[in-house]
Amino acid sequence: MLGQILQGVGFSTSQNDAYTVKDYITSRDAMETLIKKMDLKQQFEKNSIDPFNRFGGFIYWKNNLEEFYKYYQHMVLTSLDPLSTILTLKTRAYTAKDAQEMNSLLLAQSEDLVNKLNDLHRKIWTRQK
Repeated sequence: MLGQILQGVGFSTSQNDAYTVKDYITSRDAMETLIKKMDLKQQFEKNSIDPFNRFGGFIYWKNNLEEFYKYYQHMVLTSLDPLSTILTLKTRAYTAKDAQEMNSLLLAQSEDLVNKLNDLHRKIWTRQK
């Protein structure tokens, strides 16, 4: 689905930009936006999740943002086909609703990033003419 959005806005012409979006999705900035918009960290700390899988489930886990970022990287996965520049996004969560919300927010953030990159490319292209 993300690949279709990227192609739909003319993004597939720039492989470097596709890698930028891929990196952004798994970045701290994207994670922090999800924390703000859907209280992501709390979603993964629920007592209803078994202690082997929930974030902070054991005392020896450090319950800080850096440790949560490591956890986040296991829950949000991306892969990029370098030939087609189609980016695949997979999110893991403990409810379908949470996974869908993560996907929707990450797609919206990615679309915003694509629009900003396209605007930047357009400005650069206009200056070069």
